[in-house]
Amino acid sequence: MRLLFLTGIRRISLKMVWISVVGLAVFNAAADSAFIVAPLQRTGVDGNASGLVTITLGPTNSSLVLLATNLTPGSSYAVMSGGIRRGTFVAERNGRAQVRFSQPGTSGTQQFNFDPRGRQFEVVQGGRAVLRARISGANEPRHSIVREEVTLPRAPGATGGAANASYELLADGTRRFSVMLTNVRDGTWRLHVDGIRRGNIVVNGGTGRIAFDNRSGTPEPALRFDPRGLVIDITRTNSLRFSGRFQARARGINLATPSVQDFLIPPVVELPSGFARARRMIDRDARRECDIELVNVPVGDYELFINDVFQGLIPVFEVPTGTEGQIEFASEPDDEDERLLDFNIVTNSFAISVGGVVLFQGQPLAVSADTTVLAPVRLVLPLFNLGRDADGIARVRFKRDERGSRHFQVVLRNVPAGVYLLTVEENPFATIFVGTAPGGTIGVIELEDEPELGEFPMNLDPLGKTLGIERDGARFFERTFPANP
Repeated sequence: MRLLFLTGIRRISLKMVWISVVGLAVFNAAADSAFIVAPLQRTGVDGNASGLVTITLGPTNSSLVLLATNLTPGSSYAVMSGGIRRGTFVAERNGRAQVRFSQPGTSGTQQFNFDPRGRQFEVVQGGRAVLRARISGANEPRHSIVREEVTLPRAPGATGGAANASYELLADGTRRFSVMLTNVRDGTWRLHVDGIRRGNIVVNGGTGRIAFDNRSGTPEPALRFDPRGLVIDITRTNSLRFSGRFQARARGINLATPSVQDFLIPPVVELPSGFARARRMIDRDARRECDIELVNVPVGDYELFINDVFQGLIPVFEVPTGTEGQIEFASEPDDEDERLLDFNIVTNSFAISVGGVVLFQGQPLAVSADTTVLAPVRLVLPLFNLGRDADGIARVRFKRDERGSRHFQVVLRNVPAGVYLLTVEENPFATIFVGTAPGGTIGVIELEDEPELGEFPMNLDPLGKTLGIERDGARFFERTFPANP
């Protein structure tokens, strides 16, 4: 480790620096693992505060440690990631703090059930950020350290071999990215990052490697892209062989066993067939959702309270089978209908009222899950750039909720403004209008089973279909969507 790292964060105590240097030295890089060090930057609120974040991610155990000095003694602080409060602490009498998050949880640590990568991390006092840094992503602070290893899954139908990708950022700013193939057929394989072809991997004797870096005078190709968080595809003879997001999978952080669990909120008044249900869902990316549903109660707007704190209204409408209404919460909200999930169904008390009358109240009781409920699915994939526009990107987003309701979106970026055609199995399906936007161009089309303003009905099943983007007869992008996401 070069001393440049020490001088770059010299205002942080030597103890904190030493912990991070030793951590990198002993970090046992393995498939699907990450080690990240990020020095926190002052915002101007407190000119003396300093801090460091050290993150270790692994398949079964992960941790995040925040070390800070020169804080206000005895003051309360919040830890924010992605704009969401993830924990709290009180500075010691000497102005220092050491805050630990762990997965799985252990005594004396706070719950580490979020992914800080690519997001803004902040230490907040009285609603104002004192320290902040982007964690392992664009605009990360100088002297950050990142080492991440990912095993790329085989594509459906592919057999044999392995593909491993590695990214490294050193404290002096050196960046390296490499992909290694082992036990595969000899020949030329193609590497695609976010749908854009980035080079060939020549395999001899079953092994091949391609590497990039940002240093001049090295034989490796220049690293002019950042693979973190993007989908990496490896193809051979136009067949997809390996595909996966470059983001180390860590259980409880961005990896989980999908599950659905139902709870009933106890009724206070007698309703012949009405009930209140809390449904907790976890998808394979460890994203947590919770829907509070009202079924067969009178039409109206119901108030939801959790631990006596108002959470929002549940509008109930008539449906063919009676009446229904719900309010949605998620650990990582990405829909205008979702609110932040910052409570635990099992340990909190719920109350639902209308017109000042409480209909349901108490701690939800677990019941057998509805067997017709589906595990939520969320999938984002790039279409392959066919070379018509070297920097153009097309991404497809597919979502299916527990009721089977689907949402499908196609986004075009960095292509010339104009009208493009979305094709399905080479047949015209819809037009996409691309216009100028800050930083480039963009065009979007959205389809949904329950369309809102600006969306189209979901009269398409993209699963297993070949999607394409064309303009004036020229094909810009193409990809066969998975049949079983």
